[in-house]
Amino acid sequence: MRSRALPRAIARQLAVLYTWGMAQRPLFKSPLLVFQETARGLMLVPTKLGVEEARELLGRNNPIWALSEMLEYAMGNGWDFVPPEDIGALTDAPIISQDGFVDDDGHWKPSGPDAKVFAHMDYQVENPVETWASGNGVFFVRG
Repeated sequence: MRSRALPRAIARQLAVLYTWGMAQRPLFKSPLLVFQETARGLMLVPTKLGVEEARELLGRNNPIWALSEMLEYAMGNGWDFVPPEDIGALTDAPIISQDGFVDDDGHWKPSGPDAKVFAHMDYQVENPVETWASGNGVFFVRG
C-alpha cells in the first residue's frame, strides 16, 4: 500500500513557502521556475523540468550564464535584468523586475513610483543554479 505522506523534499519546500508567507497564486510561471511573491520579496522555485535543467547547466563553468539560461523564458515575457547602476544600487547582485522598460538610451527605467525590483543578495555565497538543482527555491529580496 502506498503511503499518503508527502516526499521529504516536497514537504521541506512547502515548509519554506509557508515560512516566507507565499501568496496563493504565483506572480509568474515559466517551464523552469515559478515566481512566487512574498511579503519580503520573491521566491523562485524550480519545476521538475527546472531541476533537471539546473543539473544539466551545473556542468558548465559560468554561473552567470547558467542563471541567464534558467531565467531566459521570464526575460522574454516581461521580466528584465536590471543593471544596478541604472537604479543607483551599490551591488553586483543579479536584480530582476517586471515593472520597467529600457529607454532609447539603453537604460532601464521603472514604470512608475511603485515599481518593484528583486535582488539575489546572497549572490556571493549561493549559486542559484546549484540550489535549483537540489530542488530548493532561491530568494530574491524586494528592493
